[in-house]
Amino acid sequence: MFGWRQDPTEVERRDPADDAQAQPCPGLVKAIERVLRGERPRILDLGPLCGNTVIELARRGARVTVDEFDLPETPPEDDSDSELPQPPLRIEQREAEFDLVLAWEHIDFVAPDRLPEFAAELRRVTAAGGAVLLLSRSTGPGEPERRARYRIVGEDRIVREPLDERARPRWVHPTRRIELALEGFSIQGVHLQRDQTREYLIVKQDGKREPASGKRAQRRQPARKPAASSPGAMRRARPVRRGS
Repeated sequence: MFGWRQDPTEVERRDPADDAQAQPCPGLVKAIERVLRGERPRILDLGPLCGNTVIELARRGARVTVDEFDLPETPPEDDSDSELPQPPLRIEQREAEFDLVLAWEHIDFVAPDRLPEFAAELRRVTAAGGAVLLLSRSTGPGEPERRARYRIVGEDRIVREPLDERARPRWVHPTRRIELALEGFSIQGVHLQRDQTREYLIVKQDGKREPASGKRAQRRQPARKPAASSPGAMRRARPVRRGS
């Protein structure tokens, strides 16, 4: 997928610790396959920076941007200034710029009441039809923890490397809360890792496709007209109209 050589020399150079620490990441494979259908896709890695990851993506012909995105601090619950407006949560990149955004585990360090704000920023910087990869823990105590960077070590494997920084609040968001925050995205798949981390591959809905959907609804309209003569038939038809 990413062009790793599978000869004996390459195997000898691999760090044995990678095999023990690596976790599968099928969503990453699907995301890269998706964006490589275009010419020189634009990929945003929200960091923290990992040179190996950038090199491997660039070798596949992608234009890679690394944004050392850092979430604003969440005031402690007993902070007397906690009622003050919180600093904006913003990704300093242009609108609709990227075909793929690697958001890694940032969502777990976003307070529950700011999830829609974070999702809106992901949607803003993602091109129409572009994808986002998210990792989110599904269980655990939700205690402060150090952030990590992610290193690609195989076609479908990544290694999580905790940063040498102070711990910060980390939340365990219910699946339903995450899905509600991802308005404007279509969830393509959710994979549960061995360590109970959920891997989300989501795609920004392309507004340009809406007229085509309307045309399909018009073509189906004659088949629904006879049903309009009966109130019961009208009730049965309503879910079909919403889904079209």
